[in-house]
Amino acid sequence: MAPEDSSSIVGFDALHRYSNSLYRSMWGDAYPQVELLDDVENRDIFAFLCASMQLRGIVAQLSNLDANELRQRLPAVESAFRQIDLRYGELLEVASDISLSTDNSHRLVANIRAFVPIYHAVKLELLRITRRSGLTTKMKIVPEAHITAIVDLAVQADKHRGVEGTIRVAWPLFVIALETSNVVHQRWVLGRFKAMSSYSKNLERAHRFLTEALRRQYENIEVYKDFRLENGEVFVI
Repeated sequence: MAPEDSSSIVGFDALHRYSNSLYRSMWGDAYPQVELLDDVENRDIFAFLCASMQLRGIVAQLSNLDANELRQRLPAVESAFRQIDLRYGELLEVASDISLSTDNSHRLVANIRAFVPIYHAVKLELLRITRRSGLTTKMKIVPEAHITAIVDLAVQADKHRGVEGTIRVAWPLFVIALETSNVVHQRWVLGRFKAMSSYSKNLERAHRFLTEALRRQYENIEVYKDFRLENGEVFVI
C-alpha cells in the first residue's frame, strides 16, 4: 500500500476485520468464551496498532524524498492520519484519560499504554521530516502534546510492568528523546534505555546512540537514516 493511496488505511482495516473470525473458524465451538470476549474487547486497539504501524512505514518512506516529492505526497499522508483520527478518536480520548491508578491487569489498558504512544511518535516523526525540508502540514501537530501523551503512558507502563512495559514503547521514547528540549524527559528516557540495554543488543546500542546524540545537536538527526553510532555500529528499533 503506497503513501499516495488514500484508501490504504481503509483497505488494511478491512483486512483486519476479515481476520477477526479466523481463530473461531479454526476452533469452532471449542473456542474458549474468555478468549472470544477478549478478542471482541481488544479488536479495535489491535486494529489501531496495525494502522499506526502502517503509518510508521509510510512516514519512514517520506524521509527518502526531496522537498518537491514530499510536498506531493503530503496530502495523501495527511488523509491517512485523518482516517485514523476519525476512526479511533474515541480510543485516543480514552487513552488521554487513563491515569497511573488505572488497573493494568486489564489487557485492554495495558495495550492502550503500549500502542497509543506509537501513533503519537509517528506524528512527531512526520513533523521532524517536514521541518527538515522546510515544509508544514495542513493538519496541526503540537509536539508538546504528543510528547506529553507518550511520557504519560510510558510512565504508567513503567510503573505497572517495569522494563517489560517500557520495552513495548521503546521506539516512541526514542523519538521523544530526540525531539524534546525538556532535560527531565531526556534523563528519564535515558534511564529507561539504560535499564532496557540488557534485553537486546539493539536496545543497548540505542541507549549509547541517545547518549551520544544528546551531546550533539539532536534536531539535525534523521531518525530513519542516522541509526549509526560514532564507532560505526548500526541498530534498529
